Amino acid sequence: MEYTAPGVVKLFGEHSVVYGRLAVAAAISLQAKATVEKVDESNLVVTLADLQKSRSFTYGELVDLRERWKTQGRDFVAFAAAEEPKYGDFLPYAFIASRLLEQGVQVLGKRMSLASDIPIQKGLGSSGAMCTVFTVALVGKDGVLKDDEIIDVARDGERIRLRKPGAGGIDVSTSYYGGVVTFRSGRAEVAHVNTLPEIVLIDTGPKLDTNTMVGIFAKHVEAEKARGSSETLDSMDKIANLGLEALYRDDLGRIGTLMAANQQRLKSAGVSSDSLDRAVDVGLAAGALGVKLTGGGGGGMAIAVTENPSALIIAERGAGFDAYAAKIKNSGAKSGLLRLNRVA
Repeated sequence: MEYTAPGVVKLFGEHSVVYGRLAVAAAISLQAKATVEKVDESNLVVTLADLQKSRSFTYGELVDLRERWKTQGRDFVAFAAAEEPKYGDFLPYAFIASRLLEQGVQVLGKRMSLASDIPIQKGLGSSGAMCTVFTVALVGKDGVLKDDEIIDVARDGERIRLRKPGAGGIDVSTSYYGGVVTFRSGRAEVAHVNTLPEIVLIDTGPKLDTNTMVGIFAKHVEAEKARGSSETLDSMDKIANLGLEALYRDDLGRIGTLMAANQQRLKSAGVSSDSLDRAVDVGLAAGALGVKLTGGGGGGMAIAVTENPSALIIAERGAGFDAYAAKIKNSGAKSGLLRLNRVA
């Protein structure tokens, strides 16, 4: 059985969402994939196909991992640091599997292969999609978990990987549900947008790690707060709300204008980069309606909306950036569970 989970772009509100403001994200047509089959052996075998690595987990090993998590104080930072030397790239998946086993999901006697066409460390939610598809593939048709429980388990993989208790909220929720998802104050909701715009992805090169960019944005917010202002957060929240309204109205021009305004706020907060700024300038000169960073910033991917994707892609490639079109994907990882249950 094959399952898929899409990558994610942030249309509006990245960084400000950390402060309880609105973020709007969308699933894209790039995706992570999991192929799972039942086997006679009593272990769980996981293959990371892109890394050409494979590892087997026993019942005892997964139970012991969960017990260590409890006895070590349920601290994601300390636990990840302690366990990573043993598990390496497999730690997020071992952690997810150990929790699912505890919650009554049959994770043993399965062989799973994971692969992805989502570029890593580019701000497209690649690891969130991998954790999501892994969780969904293990849950399968067991039907013992609700949507919010599946999302929380998948987020555990991101919490371990990033060593942050709040990690994965936007990426995992959007990858699970698909389409457009809003996120505010820890709560994700599906936005039922009828017409989804095509976007252009622009690779501006290597990016700084997300934790670094979160720290830079935090300093900007704290400096404003010391002056008695919350201008950046208030402005970005307003932009996100107006952007969501524009998505409902299928107003591409307004979407682009608001994306551009969002980018200016992010740039002023110090989380853009020279390469991102250049990609934005090239895109706008080529007729893009709006271009902005997606994710943490400091490099990585930019996203654009335009009435002429081909011309924009040619212009960005001519400036030395890899650029290509992507569709916003209406279905997420949850659709695999629905399809499986219909068949059953």
